[in-house]
Amino acid sequence: MLQTLFYVPVWLFESPWIWVWTALLVLAGVAHGTKKGWGDAASVWAPPVAFLWLFAYFLIGEIVDYAIDPESPAQVTPLGIAVRGYGVMMLLGIVAGVVLAIHRGQSEGLSADHVFSLALHLVVFGIVGARLFYVIQYWESFANEPMPHRLVSMINMTKGGLVVLGSFVGGIVGMIYWSRRQRIRFLKLADLVGPSFLIGLSLGRIGCFFNGCCFGGICEIPQVGVHFPVGSAPYIRQLETVSLLGIHTTTGKNEQTAGNNEERANDEPDDWRTVSAILPDSAGARLGLQEGDRVRVQFLRHSDPRIGTDKVLRAGINGVDLPAAVIIERQGMDNIEIPWEELPKSTRPIHPTQIYSSVNALVLAFIVGLSYRFRRFDGQSFVYLLILYGITRFVIEWIRVDEPGQFGTDLSISQWGCIGLVVCGVALAAYGFSSGTKLATGTLKT
Repeated sequence: MLQTLFYVPVWLFESPWIWVWTALLVLAGVAHGTKKGWGDAASVWAPPVAFLWLFAYFLIGEIVDYAIDPESPAQVTPLGIAVRGYGVMMLLGIVAGVVLAIHRGQSEGLSADHVFSLALHLVVFGIVGARLFYVIQYWESFANEPMPHRLVSMINMTKGGLVVLGSFVGGIVGMIYWSRRQRIRFLKLADLVGPSFLIGLSLGRIGCFFNGCCFGGICEIPQVGVHFPVGSAPYIRQLETVSLLGIHTTTGKNEQTAGNNEERANDEPDDWRTVSAILPDSAGARLGLQEGDRVRVQFLRHSDPRIGTDKVLRAGINGVDLPAAVIIERQGMDNIEIPWEELPKSTRPIHPTQIYSSVNALVLAFIVGLSYRFRRFDGQSFVYLLILYGITRFVIEWIRVDEPGQFGTDLSISQWGCIGLVVCGVALAAYGFSSGTKLATGTLKT
């Protein structure tokens, strides 16, 4: 896991540096204006200057990363603007996809300028779709934040929060919009750029691995399982389910309680878990938990809202003088505070589903790209992408444990989306084999 690569110092956007950057941009605008006209220069260089000042005086305070001050744990200290591994890998994925599209498009008359224009539409529509899908799926985590922090949180993607299926749908919408404006046949264009999407996805999933999101369940194969560090998303999930402490639990209502008082059982929160087994010499055993206990985990937050649970856990385990931040609530019994020394410094081994997804996307990129020369109709390679990705992603989702079931089933929202992809792929295949056509090589426009 490599969530943060480095920090950009905040002082780079304060006086006198803000004036230095402004002067450099103005000089570049002057040089531009003497060659191509002042109106053209103003349209090119005025927006960056305006954004620089808007960023420095209104936005930077919302995206600066903070940490607990080790010398004074009640206070926080700014670290800078974080450059995340997730974002860097996503950017590399976009660049790799564009390069591949330029290479594949040459023989079909798709110029580099066309590819750059298309890529801009795909990135914008894809990111909007990916983030919108995430915000809708996890709306409860945004709804309680005050404005304008809620808006900033909704667009802040530095720690992830992009749903691949949302980006795929958004990208398709962007590609349809762009192809209609350029009067280029959408299906042949989709065949051309399909491998680019998969290459970008392959690199983006490495970013997910760096970030610790999209994680899998417990892995019993030592050569495969990976351990994520304290404060990561899988670490917090294993704490929430108390499996990190060597405790096996089951979910659902206590049958004995339900039998004695059905109304009370129906009113119980659904986050209680029943202890079914405790590993010998585990933290759970040392804390005095017993089989049959009804438990749930509560995380105590720092007084500063800019400090999340992940940072509290990292600081406490690394020796910062903080009170216990993890409490096990026991139904009908006293709560248990977990001492910092009882918390492991990494997760139990889990499946690296991010790596599985990355390799899967790479293999599919090769298959879909190879199929292009054997097409019988425009859109056939896109059909393979829809069906193969839908099936393989559906299978990988069974190994992942980061998304709950939806619509009263055990299927995650992504698995329901995969079903939609396969259905669309089968429908498009039926249309293509029955009445689809194929443009001649070197032709994109009908």
